[in-house]
Amino acid sequence: MSLRLRTLRFAVASAAALLVSGAVGDAADPKADYAALKKLYDTQSLPNVERGSDAHLEWVQGKFRALHDRGLEFISTYPQNPLRWDVLVLLQYERDNDIVLRADGSKAVMPRPMESALWRQKYFTRLYELLEAPDASSAARQEALIQLIDYYSYAVRSGSVDDPKNGIVPSLLEWVQAFHALNPRSGRLATLYLRVARMLDALDPVRCRQFLSEKKALHTSEQHPDPTVRRYVENFQRLMRNEDQPATELWEHLRQFDPTFTDLSPYRDKVVLIAYLAVDWTSHTMVLEDLYRKYHDAGLEIIQIAYHNRNDGAPLVQRDEAAMKRHVAEKKWPWRVLWAVTQSPNEFYSYWGLNTVPAYLVVGRDGRLAREIPGELKWDIRLSRELFGSEPKR
Repeated sequence: MSLRLRTLRFAVASAAALLVSGAVGDAADPKADYAALKKLYDTQSLPNVERGSDAHLEWVQGKFRALHDRGLEFISTYPQNPLRWDVLVLLQYERDNDIVLRADGSKAVMPRPMESALWRQKYFTRLYELLEAPDASSAARQEALIQLIDYYSYAVRSGSVDDPKNGIVPSLLEWVQAFHALNPRSGRLATLYLRVARMLDALDPVRCRQFLSEKKALHTSEQHPDPTVRRYVENFQRLMRNEDQPATELWEHLRQFDPTFTDLSPYRDKVVLIAYLAVDWTSHTMVLEDLYRKYHDAGLEIIQIAYHNRNDGAPLVQRDEAAMKRHVAEKKWPWRVLWAVTQSPNEFYSYWGLNTVPAYLVVGRDGRLAREIPGELKWDIRLSRELFGSEPKR
């Protein structure tokens, strides 16, 4: 092991030990113990340790273990203290993770699927208890509601809950109302509405339209967060319009990035995957290469949108169009890559009711944006249904 790596690992170990030193309850001071746990939870990286390095990933593993162990110890030591609920919401993620090597050669900390599922089942049951507890703080209730909405909205979309329409969806809508009642000026409302809208659009578009109209009518002022909520709602309504009818607004939007992008004949009667991601995001461009190889002959086309990153520290291929084009030429990708110059990288995906990068849209053979189907989030399933009208054979 090199001296530099030994030094980094020593620094990581020392910092982690200092951060989590001392057993819960040693000084019988729950406020101090909670403050130490919150500090550990909020710490995302260490000075002089490169994110994604072996030393950083080892520290992340240690952080999860320490947070989990000390959090459960706090709850056991102070079973009647109201802060136990504030500690509980710090423990959403499982204790043990693995460092895995991804296809592009990078490494990441990833959960163990079985252990993760078991912990989540136990954990989210405890959040129900939190919401019923009279001594839980407003902050703990808000965080619990956020986590429940995030988790179960995705669970419906992924098809991992039974009978969602008559079971979890009414609860989700009640949780949204409860969160708004607790904090009607929260900056999280727009994002929470968006997550629920995505779930409803996949499950029940009529109910989704009603939900969006209700939320827009609830946020009519110019006070924060009402303008943001209205913008998010209108963006998602745009997405739904282009699902209900040919996606002419989408093609017009793409022409704004490249006025020469006028010939749509190569995409007529095809399934088109719109991928919004930087050209050097290898772990995701490798997925595009695989999808193109597997499905192009069956009628798949890809359009990639490379966003202009205004951060001076970003790689050159994200900051300079010529560098981006050289990179694409070296890769010899057969699909069209557009260069998107916007005020911020989130403009495209936000405009289409999405909430993260990379962002994807699928245009079906009928020219409409393809609606998600619960349980069919994997690309092999989604594209097979659009191309062949059914899921791939198992």
